[in-house]
Amino acid sequence: LNWANALSYSRVYDPDFRETRISVTDGDTNLNTGNGSGIDRFWRNLNEITESARVDAKIPLSEKVDFKTGLSGTIKARDFEVQNYKITTTNISNIEFNPNWFLRDENIWTMDELDVDGNPQGTFTIGSPQPPNNYSARQNIFGGYLMLSHPIKKVIKLVYGLRVEKTDMFYTGINNTGSKQYFDEKTLDEFNLLPSLNATISLNEKMNLRAAANRSVARPSFKEKSIAQIYDPITKRTFVGNIDLQQTDIINLDLRYEYFLTARELFSVAVFYKQFEGHIELVSFPTAPDNLKPRNSGQADVFGAEFDFRKAITNDTNNEFLSRFFLGFNATFVRSQVDLKSVIVDTLTNGDKQTEYELRENNLRDGQSLDRYRPMSGQSPYSFNASISYAVPESQLNVSLAYNVQGEQLSIISSGRIPDIYTIPFHSLNFNAYRSFGKKQNHKITVGVANILDEDRTLVYRAYKADDQIYTTYKPGRVITLKYGLTF
Repeated sequence: LNWANALSYSRVYDPDFRETRISVTDGDTNLNTGNGSGIDRFWRNLNEITESARVDAKIPLSEKVDFKTGLSGTIKARDFEVQNYKITTTNISNIEFNPNWFLRDENIWTMDELDVDGNPQGTFTIGSPQPPNNYSARQNIFGGYLMLSHPIKKVIKLVYGLRVEKTDMFYTGINNTGSKQYFDEKTLDEFNLLPSLNATISLNEKMNLRAAANRSVARPSFKEKSIAQIYDPITKRTFVGNIDLQQTDIINLDLRYEYFLTARELFSVAVFYKQFEGHIELVSFPTAPDNLKPRNSGQADVFGAEFDFRKAITNDTNNEFLSRFFLGFNATFVRSQVDLKSVIVDTLTNGDKQTEYELRENNLRDGQSLDRYRPMSGQSPYSFNASISYAVPESQLNVSLAYNVQGEQLSIISSGRIPDIYTIPFHSLNFNAYRSFGKKQNHKITVGVANILDEDRTLVYRAYKADDQIYTTYKPGRVITLKYGLTF
């Protein structure tokens, strides 16, 4: 009998963001909001607490047959708030083109400072509440499972079972106009039966054939399943929650061949298929492309193959130095497709449902054709991983150099009127080394260098017969880290 419990509390307090926009019209400097000027300052705070507990029991029914069962529960709660303030002026003239000017002592509004007409003048601060930016949410997930493992004719081992999960989500929030208000209202109520079957066929002492089939789910996050409108002051984009989001149902099928060249070396090849029903994608608004919203899409199918290889440079024990070097390689190739005729994007005035296929068809460019299927968002067509490592187990020393790249992927779905947004491949080369020491090897020093190639993370607009245009670029730079850890 094993049991575990974990209680975590996390918070994110963003540094306050300050923005000053001064307008100049015909030589007149002012804070005319009609021109888009103004002085704003706001804070974002997130607090989240998670309590997770589980208990598992293993009961040997015979020498080779095991029965397992268990219960689990996860309770999570989040509070998110934005505090926003505006600095403005009244009856003040001769404004300087200098943000600091507004908060000088002589320019602050007081009852003693009056203009020629006897009215108060100066700079003052007012609160600017934004109800859609604040919300509270909680989630309860309770589950249990039954699992049985046993061999068949010595060469086949079966592991199969059923997991049951009950999930509830609750939300508190209000929209801009007050027309939608939620007070700890249940927004998700799901009861899931999740069967699984795994079979391992031992072809010989070094070769296995594994097959697996299971059903799983993916649930929307608190932020996604909300009516919050969260503005990002850096990108000038607004994330708009979707309270109507539902969970994604997933069917997984896998077949894998494994060949253990030695106890430390492996070659494997696998094929897999996944079916997603209602997977969540990020879409842009037709008339406001800087507003992004999550949406349940229709049916998506993913087919793929994976190759994995781990090999020592040499197995010659007489060459102790070279035998500690290992080469690793992993390659995954994926084909994904979403049926555009199964994706509902809008409800028309006559009550008919408009599909993504119809929306894109209505916005085709001259000479452009339309396929019924498109790639699944967030799914790269390929990924490659390669590494070389040097390990000395007896001294707890490990040094590695790792490379990773993923193919371009559809990241944000367009409305048809504006282009889709793709993520350009990012070539990641990282170095990492650690050494443990001490009588109990409980001291550890780690040195790392990330993004050695100094690559940028870039998203681009991609349209028919047009050059890519940058949507956003993030320059992470090279990151050098030095860490010391103590285990006790």
